[in-house]
Order: sequence, then structure tokens, then C-alpha cells
Amino acid sequence: MKPSSRGLRAAVLLVLSGALLAACSQRSQPPVAAARPTADDAKRYIAEVDRHLRQLSLEDSEAQWVNSTYENGDTDDLVAHADDRALGYLGQAIAASKRYDGVDMDADTARQFKLLKLSAPFLPPDDPDKRLEMTKTASEMQSMYGSAEYCPKGKASCRGLDELQAVLADPANHTPKGYAAMLDAWQGWHDAAKPMRADYARFVMLTNLGARDSGYENVADVWQSGYDMPAKDFAKDTDRLWQQVRPLYQALHCYVYNRLAAVYGRQRMGEGGTIPAHLLGNMWAQEWTHIYPLVQPYPGVRGDDVDATLQREYDVMEAKLLAQAPKSDIPAQADAIHTAEMQMARQKIGR
Repeated sequence: MKPSSRGLRAAVLLVLSGALLAACSQRSQPPVAAARPTADDAKRYIAEVDRHLRQLSLEDSEAQWVNSTYENGDTDDLVAHADDRALGYLGQAIAASKRYDGVDMDADTARQFKLLKLSAPFLPPDDPDKRLEMTKTASEMQSMYGSAEYCPKGKASCRGLDELQAVLADPANHTPKGYAAMLDAWQGWHDAAKPMRADYARFVMLTNLGARDSGYENVADVWQSGYDMPAKDFAKDTDRLWQQVRPLYQALHCYVYNRLAAVYGRQRMGEGGTIPAHLLGNMWAQEWTHIYPLVQPYPGVRGDDVDATLQREYDVMEAKLLAQAPKSDIPAQADAIHTAEMQMARQKIGR
């Protein structure tokens, strides 16, 4: 299997809340609403759409599997046409669902209609030709990603993603001597994506067109509308949550920066306190599992013992400082305790 995401496959997997819905459905077109739809009509409509999308999702998954197993132009076309069928039906179903706007329905059904409109990460354009172009472009990029290689010295030197990722994760490279090898692997893989640039720009244009055809400003507006709040409130809520975790994140970042600087030298670290991505053990700097031995704050101490270890270290530090302060000088003793607390805080963040 290729290590690429299945964005378009996810686009046709409609997850509806509540009980499993079941009803007969037509194969070619979404069900057509009555002139004056009722709440019962809305329930039947959403059940039929759900049933049909489940079948299309199965067909799309089968095409994806064949393409992942046998990567070539023919299987790329299989995926593109399976995606096109699914997205075509989904676009028709979303358009037809607008007929139920204003119908007085129960909260569960109303939420299912909203999820229908937001079920695809990329809404298809109304124009059939542009919709097919979007699915073909996505399929071609997916194949390019899955088959990409870095060949610095000809075909014999070619390495794919798994081999290059192994370079970043290898503890033997987590030394000053391994710095160049990790940078080469990271840069080589990211350079392999350059041929996708024009296709990706075109794909973004087409997905934004699909979003506008469905009444949204752009793809970001679609994504931000899927959190049971108005899209305009999403950024505000994200900022609120960020401010809550920001102090912890900054302290953690500073700690990791200093630990890595101690290994590779500060001259190799990024400007302004940034950490070069290729030093984090993961091709996309998504997680730091592979560099844990370099940054583990208390080697040999289990996670559930950290509090006790910190307390013991603090007690020792406090005792030493208090011993230096005259017993009769209460302000001096208070200063000693404060100094111990500050030194422990600095130790926690690696300063």
C-alpha cells in the first residue's frame, strides 16, 4: 500500500449520526424531492442517499486497492472514474438536498443534512468536465506521491519514502556526523514533490471552485463549517485553545531545541529558536518518537515516576541552598527557596 492519504475516498464516506439508516435507492440519480417536502420526506431522502453513498464508497475503495497494488496509468484511470462517479452523485445529492432547506425536521435529521453538505473534504464542481479533471488530477498526484524516489547518483541509488524515513529515524544518525545524511534524505524526498507543484495548484483551484458552487467562499470555509459552529467562529475558538496550550508548547519547544542544540551544535539550529525539521526523526515533523532518547528528561525513569523524581531533586536542591543561608535570617531562607524553585523551573525547560 502507498503511504498517501485517501482524501477522495473519504469524500464519499458519509457518516450519519443516530441509528443505521436503511432504504431502497436508485443507482443513477439521488432521490427527487416532492414539490412540498415534509419531515418524513426528509428522513427518507437522507436514508436513500446514505445507502447509495455506502455502495459507491465500497466501489471506490476497491479501485483504490487495485491502484495501490498495481500502480500504472490504467489503474489511475480506474480510481479517477470511481471517484468521479462518487463525487458526481454526491454533488447531485447535495444540490437536491437544498430543496429541504426550511423543512421543520427533528434535530438529528437536520444534523444529517448538514453533514451531507460537509461530508466531502473537497466539494465537486458543478461542471462535469472540471469535476472529472479534479478527480484525475488527484489520482495522478496520488500515484506520483506513492512512486516518488530520490536518486542522487543514478537509478542504483534510488530510495523511496520508507528508506528515506528510516534514515531520519535511525539512532545511529542522531549524532553530529549523521546530520548531513538526515538533511540529504529530508531534502531529497521533499524535492521529489516538485513535479507535483503545477498539478497541486490546479487541484486547489478546482476544489475552491467546487466550494463556491456549493455556496461556500472556499475550501477553508467548508472545513471550518464542520464543527457545529459558524465558520467565522472557528478561528476565534482555535485562537482561544491555542492561548491555553501556548505556554506549555513554548516551554516544550525550548526544551527540545536546547537538547538538540547540545547534540548538533547551536550553529546548526534554526534562527530565532526554530528547530530544523530533519532533526525530529519524522519526514513531516509530525511527532518526535524517534528522538525521544535524545530529549528524554529523566533517562531510566518511568513516566509515572517523574513527579516523585522531581520532588526528590527539589528537596535536595532546597536543602543545599537553605544550608547556605543563616538559620536566623528568614528573608535569606525565603530567597533560597525561591532560588531552588527557579532553578528547578529552568531545568524543566532545558534553560
